[in-house]
Amino acid sequence: MNEIIKKVLNKGAPIDTPILIDLKEFFETFENEKLYEDYRKSVVAILSKISNIIDYYSGEIALPTQAIISMDENNSKLLQITGISLYYNISELLCDVDAEEVIKACENPLYFNEIKQQILSICSKEELKNKMPHIYYFYTQQLETNNNLLELEELVNNPKVDINTKLSNLSRITNGLKEVYSNFDLKKEQQFAKNFSLQLFLERFLNVIEAIITNMEEIFNLYNSATLYLENFLEEDMDKLNLYIAAKYIEKIESVKPKEQQRYLFYLTSYFKENVETSVTRVKLKLNDKKVTPITLYERYKKVLVSNPELLAVNFSYNDFQNMNQSEIEEFISAYLTELSANWELLPNDDTSVEKTIRTIARRGHKELSLEEKRQKEEKLVNLYMQKKKFYDSTDPYFRIKGKETFDGYVGYIYSNSIVVLDKFYSNVESNKIAENEAVYIMTMSEFYELSRHSKTYLIINHLCKRVIHKGCWQERVLKYIHRKIGEESPEVSTKKLMKENKVNMIQKDLQ
Repeated sequence: MNEIIKKVLNKGAPIDTPILIDLKEFFETFENEKLYEDYRKSVVAILSKISNIIDYYSGEIALPTQAIISMDENNSKLLQITGISLYYNISELLCDVDAEEVIKACENPLYFNEIKQQILSICSKEELKNKMPHIYYFYTQQLETNNNLLELEELVNNPKVDINTKLSNLSRITNGLKEVYSNFDLKKEQQFAKNFSLQLFLERFLNVIEAIITNMEEIFNLYNSATLYLENFLEEDMDKLNLYIAAKYIEKIESVKPKEQQRYLFYLTSYFKENVETSVTRVKLKLNDKKVTPITLYERYKKVLVSNPELLAVNFSYNDFQNMNQSEIEEFISAYLTELSANWELLPNDDTSVEKTIRTIARRGHKELSLEEKRQKEEKLVNLYMQKKKFYDSTDPYFRIKGKETFDGYVGYIYSNSIVVLDKFYSNVESNKIAENEAVYIMTMSEFYELSRHSKTYLIINHLCKRVIHKGCWQERVLKYIHRKIGEESPEVSTKKLMKENKVNMIQKDLQ
């Protein structure tokens, strides 16, 4: 595999993170004629063969071919045009059902008919955009094609336009379509454009999907016999390719269900570790008519993390997965994500004189803040949240403890030396209100249960645990405790005792 594409794709964890890439968008993004020519003939060959099958069964234009980021047997990610992309393509189109459900649809026409009727019931383009964003994308593509075809008809029928201009535009608009769709009928497509409606589009679109599902095995084998690896990149392409792939991961995270987001987040955590505070921020792309830079992507990444406290910004780039198979890697990562949940009221949040000064400063003048001052305050809190998130998730904790009830908003980290670090991320979890001006509490595992029954006031006044304020080099001060050697029993023994006494319970997490 080309080292450029290998380095770009294989960030984060070596787990399956299928992402579809529209080839038209892909080639337009790089504005690289050589790159396009390298693959054009191969892509056209695949498209023309598949379109002939679909045309034979449905009489309609086929779906655009998409590449997919997928895993090989050596736990490396590839960017390729292959049969597996077909399942994921239809999976995204049909109500974002799982790829396995697409296989069921291929085997059971009745299952597909249920989905078909749901889609045909859509009445407006706004509803299509909200319910079926991927089909809406193809709808906008069809509108663009329609406009080109109708403009061509008007131009050809205009007696004032010279013949060379007519032939030039005819060639520009139809040659690409004819090259891929050997049975392309200009008059038929222009008539379709004249009569175009949302309902007509959905009917035609579903005819194509049904033809693919009906002939899935034949088309799948065709794809696989002509698998095309997209890897002809040079060193000068790396920054732009890095940004493009990161943008596709952000899009994926923003579109998938919350339970699937963690799987895709590992890649981005690794990407932003390398690319936010460097000269690479100068690279930019234009996707969906919007400028994309590492900074704009990072803002979207922050929004995902702040809105989803369950997600962990863990960078697995430095782990050695060489001797593990895919199921072992998934099991290892799921174990790493597992949390302990405290079922007692941990560190009740009393209003006390000890922290009254801090709270007063935090609240002072809040109502009188201008819009810009409020924006700056919010940005400062979000940056502190991200700072804490990245720091703790990179310290390799043995277990995480998630607070409940009056400990709501706190996260505890248990380390291999049996040190427990407690930090508050949210002042209100339900509303995602970020905590401010809260101290870090540090204690040993043996002290943990006894101390956790007391209020913060009691702990502070009696000096029963260490406190670190989020000022200056606070991470360095916390790290000294995390790395300190103490004569405690292992956290595994301590946590088992707490679980046996029903004082904590374990929350299993997976990547599904």
